[in-house]
This record gives sequence, structure tokens and C-alpha cells, in this order.
Amino acid sequence: MIKAAIYLVLLLGLAVWAFVSRDCRSEEEAELSPFLRIFQRMAVHIWQMLKPVRQRIPGLEEVRADLRLLHPSRRIIGREEAYYTGKIRNLLLFLCAADLLAAAVFLGGQTGRILENGRRIERNSYGGSDRTLSLTATDPDRTELGRFDLQVSARRYGEEEVRRMADDLTKKLPDLILADNPDLLHVSTDLALASTAEGYPFILQWDTGSYSLVNTNGEVQPDNLENGKSAQVRLRATLKYDPWVFETEIPVTVVPRRLTEEEAVRQSIEESLTAAETSGRETEACLLPDRAGGISLTWEENRTDLSPAVLLGILAAGAAGFFLTDRDLRKSVDSRKREMDLDYPHILSKFVLYLGAGMSVRSVFQKLAADYRQERDRGAGSRYIQEEILLVCHELDSGIPEITVYGHLGQRCRSRQYTRFCSLLTQNLKKGNSALLDVLQEESAAAFEERRSIARELGEEAGTKLLFPMIIMLAVTMLIIIVPAYYGFM
Repeated sequence: MIKAAIYLVLLLGLAVWAFVSRDCRSEEEAELSPFLRIFQRMAVHIWQMLKPVRQRIPGLEEVRADLRLLHPSRRIIGREEAYYTGKIRNLLLFLCAADLLAAAVFLGGQTGRILENGRRIERNSYGGSDRTLSLTATDPDRTELGRFDLQVSARRYGEEEVRRMADDLTKKLPDLILADNPDLLHVSTDLALASTAEGYPFILQWDTGSYSLVNTNGEVQPDNLENGKSAQVRLRATLKYDPWVFETEIPVTVVPRRLTEEEAVRQSIEESLTAAETSGRETEACLLPDRAGGISLTWEENRTDLSPAVLLGILAAGAAGFFLTDRDLRKSVDSRKREMDLDYPHILSKFVLYLGAGMSVRSVFQKLAADYRQERDRGAGSRYIQEEILLVCHELDSGIPEITVYGHLGQRCRSRQYTRFCSLLTQNLKKGNSALLDVLQEESAAAFEERRSIARELGEEAGTKLLFPMIIMLAVTMLIIIVPAYYGFM
């Protein structure tokens, strides 16, 4: 019940938090579904609460720099808030999903129990499968006495064929239980006292005259031999196939073992369990013993509860997503740089064309910005360098000197090519260089050559990425060839 309380408290906490943050709105929630808007408002509330300590957030300055590169024309404070609230929203969504799934797994584990009224176990009907239960025995003081596995057989029938197979299995049992021992007269390692035998429908139950030497699981304790002398123990095998029971004895060398009080109680409980299951095979239910070894017993069915693992697993995935968002931002920055490097030759060639037609540098920027606006209005995608050119035009229109604007462009682009280009434009303004067109023509030729080099690198990267799928395809092909050939030789 403690787990259920934790899941409920966590869910109620999220609900209360959602209610408290219902008025924390943001521009981003207009693009979200009504369900995600709840988590967005919660994230905005958290971001507002973090205001006194925002400057201590690890990597904040790097994130701001990357956001300025990706969105040069937008307000950085708004982009920063949208970025971090998005991360927090996703983490809260993972937390809610983890809590709900963990609660569902927990509730699912509480249903479908086989043990009824503390003692009653319904058998499957004739021809059905057996049932295996994990049980815990406790005394009247609720002290756990041990955990036990019980196999409850289904209601069955048969006779002549069953007797024939019982005789056949009885002859083979001495060899089947040997395991790593040379023979039954020299037993020094564990015996293979299995509960089933391949090819036979019987349930095997083992009993031994001395549990100190060999227990019902076949575990041999040679260290318990008295005076170092071997001792003989008779194993009694009970072959069960409802409603018939066959018994046989197998003499083996075993060592008597003194049982501790705890082991004696456990043995007594196991014997009582066996007796309760074997008696009354024709009855509809198996009644567990209420006493064993002079102790009153109560029974509980052991159930595997995976809800904590589900909760922790999903929370770990959410935390990983929270921290990997910064890596995705870095990938976006790298993608921006690659795109701008690829667009550099085209921008340079347009400058050469328009400057050759007699236009000024400022007019060329305005012309490129106007063309880009028209293309974007027709549905074309945005390009980072074109957005930078738009920002250049905005700065020029606002009265900022050209030499300052070109310096800003070189700083924002963070590229060796664009820095060189802006340097040429700045020198042209300072010195009145009349050979700007010739220099740009040479730069354009070098830029196209460099673009071809980048294209070759991209092709090599694509080939490298295809290497792993090709290896998988090779492995699958080898399996298709080898497996039929192997079975053909078998």
C-alpha cells in the first residue's frame, strides 16, 4: 500500500501544481494541444520560480549563444524561455506518464490472484495446464516463515498407458538422476531430482530418508558424513498423474545432515504442502495447511511488482531527454554552419553579378533581401544566410554605419569564409578599393572549389553511415545461407 500511496501522492501533486499554474500562459501554448498546454503552464510556472537562480543554470551562456545564432532576428529572452520551458514541459510529461504507468502496473499486479480466502486455490479443469504459485508462510504474528513454490495440478484422467509409462520411467530413473556422478554407489555431487521427465506426463515428487545427505532438490552434502564414512539413503520417487500415483525407491549413498530449527520448520511446511496437494486430487480446490510443525500458518501469494522499475525507467528516459536537448541544439548549430558554408558560393556569385552590373554593396544586400522575401512568401523554406542578410538590411535602415553592420555580420556568421567576405567589404569602405569586383570573382572561384570539397565530405559521411546497415544485411544473408545448409547436414 505504500507504493500505491506514493503513486497517488505524486499524481495529486501534479494535479495541484497544474491548478496553481493555470494562469501562467505563454506564446508557445497556442501551438500545443489542450493536454500539452497544462504541462506548458506548469513549466512556465517553474521557470518563473527559477528566476533568482537562472544565472546559475549550467551551460546557460552556451545555450544563449547558440540560440542567437539560430534565431538572430528574434528576441533572445523569449527564445531562451521557450527553450527551457520546452525542456521542463517534456520532463513533466515523462514524470506524469511514468507515474500513471507505474500505478497501472501496480494495480494490474493486484488483480488476477489465484489464492482465494487465504487457503483456497482453484484447479484448472480436466485437460488444463498446471498452476505454479509462489507463496509466503507467516505465523499468527505476521512473521515470515519462508517462501515456497507450489505446483497445483489440473484435474486429469488415464490408466493402462499410464501404468506402462510408469514402469518404463521407473527403470530409467536411476540413470536419469546421476547427473555428474559415475554411479549411485559413489555419489559426491548433486543429483538431478527433476520434477518432470522428458517424454513422460508424470509429476515427480522426491522424498529421502535423510535430508542431511540429500534433500528433495538433489543437493548432496558430503561434508556432513559422520566419521568420514559413507551412508546409504533411499530416495523415494512418487510419480503422479491424476488420479494415479506410483512409487519407487532408489538406494544412493548420502550423508545425514542435522537440520537447524529454521530448516526443520521449513521442511515441515514443505511436507505439509506436498501432503495438501497430493490428497484429494479429485477435489475442485487445493486447501493449504493451516498448521505445520506446531505453528499456525497463514498464506499470501507472492506477486512480482514491476511498477517501481517502470517509474524509474521512464523517469530516467525523461531525464536523458532533458539533458540531450542541449546536444540537439548543438547539432542545430552545426547544421546551420554547414548550410551557410554551402550557400556561400551562391551568395558570392550574386554579389559578383550585381556589382558587375553597377550596383553598390548596400543595394546588393537590399536586392537579395527583397528576392528572399518574395521566395518565402511563395512558400519556399527559410535559409540562415538569407535571414542574416535581412538582419543586415534592418540594421542599415535603422541608421547603423555600413562598416559596423558588416562587422556584425562577420561576428554572427562565425565562419572563416564569411569573415573574409565581410573583411573585404570593410576594406572597400575604408580604402575605397576599386578592385573589389576582381577580388570577389577570385573568392567566388575558390568558394565553389571549397563547396565541391564539402560535397565530397558529405558523400564520404553518407557512405560511412551506410556501413552498419550493410553489415546487418551481410549477417542476415549469411544466416539465410548457413542455417538451411546446417539443417541439411543434420
